[in-house]
Amino acid sequence: MSAHHQVFVRTLKTASRLVSDVSVAAGCELAAVGAGRGPVAFGGRAGPCVVEVELGHDFADDLGVALSAYSTVPTVRVSCGERCREQAAAQQIFDGRAHIGGYDLLRVFYLQALLGRCDTVAGAVR
Repeated sequence: MSAHHQVFVRTLKTASRLVSDVSVAAGCELAAVGAGRGPVAFGGRAGPCVVEVELGHDFADDLGVALSAYSTVPTVRVSCGERCREQAAAQQIFDGRAHIGGYDLLRVFYLQALLGRCDTVAGAVR
């Protein structure tokens, strides 16, 4: 399994609003992907980075947090080995969602390191 930066998302917003917000934060258009791409529902490119959005996942709770409570997972990966750009793109998605509010977020790397957390959803179970 390749190492990727991921932002786990919990929100009361609609899936279409979330995808639109991630698209703006990532700086790329996200389009629906066809069957055969596994759990990935939307995808796009931001320079050398591939941005994929899964509207569900089956990751076990880990890193001392309930990952299962965060249903949506934008994943950023690079196609040319530029990890610093991948990290910057994931940080941009995280910061963009944290700035506008309405999202609880976890930024992780390789499902082994919790790099950031932001809780802004009023009334969300913590």
